[in-house]
Amino acid sequence: MSKSSKPIRAVRWSSRARSYRVIFDAWGEREWVSGFFLWDWPAELYAPDAAEDNDDYCPYGKPAGEFLRSHYRALTTAATGGGR
Repeated sequence: MSKSSKPIRAVRWSSRARSYRVIFDAWGEREWVSGFFLWDWPAELYAPDAAEDNDDYCPYGKPAGEFLRSHYRALTTAATGGGR
């Protein structure tokens, strides 16, 4: 399989989003877990429209990134009783 194949990357990105969801659901129920560290989030991000061609593990601009955004937004909203 070619690493540069867009259909394969799309499947891989979608699998990563599902993986994050499973991990967060399973470990989020443990009271001794207070957070997660995402190890591949560079200090200087690529442009959002370049995500489709970006083949690294950074979730920014990809389905896993959208999952992370909504998950943490929901946690923040629940903790503060509101949100932005």
